[in-house]
Amino acid sequence: MNQRKLALITWLLQLYPQSWRERYGQEMAVILEQRPIRLRTIVDLCFSALDARLDPYFTTERMVSMLQRLRSTEITIFRACVVFLAAGMLFLKLYEYDAPGSSLLEVGASAPILGAPPLAITIGLLAIVLSLLIGAGPILWITLRQAFAQRRWDVLGLLVAPLLTIIAFGLWAWVSAGFSVSAAGYEQFEPPERPQSPYETIVFLSLLTLFALGVVVTTVVTPLAARRVDLSERIIRFAWRPAIVVVMAMSLALIATVCWGLNLWLATPGLLIVNGGVFATPTLYSWLALVVLMALATLAAIRALWRGREPTAPTASAAVA
Repeated sequence: MNQRKLALITWLLQLYPQSWRERYGQEMAVILEQRPIRLRTIVDLCFSALDARLDPYFTTERMVSMLQRLRSTEITIFRACVVFLAAGMLFLKLYEYDAPGSSLLEVGASAPILGAPPLAITIGLLAIVLSLLIGAGPILWITLRQAFAQRRWDVLGLLVAPLLTIIAFGLWAWVSAGFSVSAAGYEQFEPPERPQSPYETIVFLSLLTLFALGVVVTTVVTPLAARRVDLSERIIRFAWRPAIVVVMAMSLALIATVCWGLNLWLATPGLLIVNGGVFATPTLYSWLALVVLMALATLAAIRALWRGREPTAPTASAAVA
């Protein structure tokens, strides 16, 4: 950083009251050092300094709450994203049955209008995962690095918990798949209309329980770990744009899921009645339940995104954004 910029930062800080500088001056200096100072930045900071002298308490509280609100917004979107991905995976599982004459895969191949929405849903889910990795990846890396450096075993434990549930689900799914073939006495899935045996019901309930546990643990403990470390303003703001992409992908995938059900009802309504859904229930019930779950997750993400974009009075963080 050159001497001219350092002098400008010092001058801008002098505009604020002394009590304000003692509490927030160092934080503002770091923010200004990381970003270019434009004319708009100087004007906004001048008005913010005037506001701080007129009402110091109100202004400082707004500045501190800005990043807190942004972090809370991204955490809410992350949780909604995990729930949406879980619902999307359950939807794609509806396509695992391949009984002749009642296969969703056959209908999708013969009717392009029914094959397009599942493709759009798959692309939407992949876009969500990719955006999630881009936005949450740096946060996860910094959280791990700080946890190891500071020996924060509580943070490491929170991060390991979702991984353990995923491993447990994968192992039990692999083991139960081998047992189900030998116990049921058949080598491939039969038509969805065949009632499930008690053994299959128990296995499915256990898998569904582990799956739900993984979703709950991921949505609860992972944000707790991120809250217990110091994340810079730069990292928090970096995750904002991927969060926007996630919400857009969730909205498009939700629309595609709704269109899929409506098109299936118009083309071959019989497939919505057969027991090809969760718990061997009619596919219609599973589709409606998944649409409701996806809609709730999408609405929660949109609401969080809107609240995170609410305009506030000029503050130091807002001015240099």
